[in-house]
Amino acid sequence: MNKLGWIIVISLGLLIPLGVTIVWLRQDDPAPTIDPVQDHGATIVYGTPACLEDALLWYSSGTLVYAPFNRPSTPIVAYPDVHPRAWQAVSAGTSAFHLVWLEENNQLRTALISENGTTQRGPIDLANGVQPAFTVLPFAQGSARLLWLDASSASVLTATLDPSGFPRSSSDPLLTQVAFVAAAADASQIAHLVWLVSPATNQWSLLYQPSNAADLVADSPDTLLSFTLDAKETLTGLQIGLDSTHAYVLWSTVHTDQPDAERMFILTFPLDRSVSPTWSELNLPVKLLRWPHVASGQHDTLPLALTVQTDNTWHPALVYFQNGALLRYKIRNSAPPADAGAPTLCHDQLFWLGLRGAVPHLFSATP
Repeated sequence: MNKLGWIIVISLGLLIPLGVTIVWLRQDDPAPTIDPVQDHGATIVYGTPACLEDALLWYSSGTLVYAPFNRPSTPIVAYPDVHPRAWQAVSAGTSAFHLVWLEENNQLRTALISENGTTQRGPIDLANGVQPAFTVLPFAQGSARLLWLDASSASVLTATLDPSGFPRSSSDPLLTQVAFVAAAADASQIAHLVWLVSPATNQWSLLYQPSNAADLVADSPDTLLSFTLDAKETLTGLQIGLDSTHAYVLWSTVHTDQPDAERMFILTFPLDRSVSPTWSELNLPVKLLRWPHVASGQHDTLPLALTVQTDNTWHPALVYFQNGALLRYKIRNSAPPADAGAPTLCHDQLFWLGLRGAVPHLFSATP
C-alpha cells in the first residue's frame, strides 16, 4: 500500500489557522411552503434513530420500533432487563437485519431481527465496557463488521456477523492506545478507518487506513493531521463520511467557557488520494453548533445533520458536501426545538429529538 505522506500541523487554538482554504456556504432558498412536522411520540434523550434502506429504527414505549416507510410500524419484542442507550442496524439480506445496541451499563449486544420485528437469533453478548461510539459496517451479502473502543484498555476491537447473525470476534485488538475511532464503508466494501491518538498532553494525531471490510487491517496507517488543543478544549467525537469521490473526516471539540456548544472541523481528501487533504472549521452564519451526525454509507452528496442555535433555541440543520467542497446548508427554524439529541437524515426526511415539557419526542419533516 502506498503511503500518503500527508502531515499538516495546526493549532486549533488559533483564531485564524494558517494554510486553511475558506469555503463559503450558501443557504438554500426558503421553500414557498413548510411541510408539516410529524410528532412520532415519546422516546429517550440522545436516542438518535438508526436508518435502514427502507425503514427507521427508533425507541418508543420501552422498546425499539421497526418503522418501514411503506407499511405500519412493528415493535421489536422487548428483552428482559435490556435498556438501550444507542443502536445501529444494517441489512442481513432481503428479510432481516442485524441490530447492534449498547446498553446503559455499556454492554454491547446484537440480534438478528426479521422484517416483522421477531428475533431470529439473539440477543448475543459481544463485549462489556464499550465506549458509546461503536460502528457497524455492511459487507458481502448480509454480513456486517463491528468496531468498538474498549474503555479500560483504549483498544479497538472488532467482530463480524454472518448473514444468519452468528458473531465471530477477533482475539487480538485491531489498534491500541486509541482515543477515538470511526469508519465508513464505500460501495466497493472498502472500510475507510480513521482514529485519533494522543502522543502527549493536548497533542493529537489523526490516522487513516482503507482496508477490505471483510479482512480489516490497520497495520500501515497514514498520518493525515497533527494538531494541538487549547488546554481548555476537549475532543468530543470523531466521524467519517463518504461521497462518490471524497472522504470527509469530522472531529468536534468543546471549550470550558461554552460547554453547551461544539466547534467542528472537516478534513477532506479524494478517495484516490491524488491530492493532499485540506481542512477547515465548519463556519456557518449561525455560530453556536452541536451534535453533528454524519450519514453512514456512500452518497452522491453527503449530508451532515446537526443542531444550531438561533434566538436562544436549538434547531435541526443540514450541511451538504460534494466533490470535496461544502455546498450549502439548511436550517429548519420553524421546527420544534432540537434540544434532546443529535438529528439524522433518513430517506429525505429529517428526524430530530426535542423536548415536549420534560419528555423527549421524535419529530420529522422534509428538510
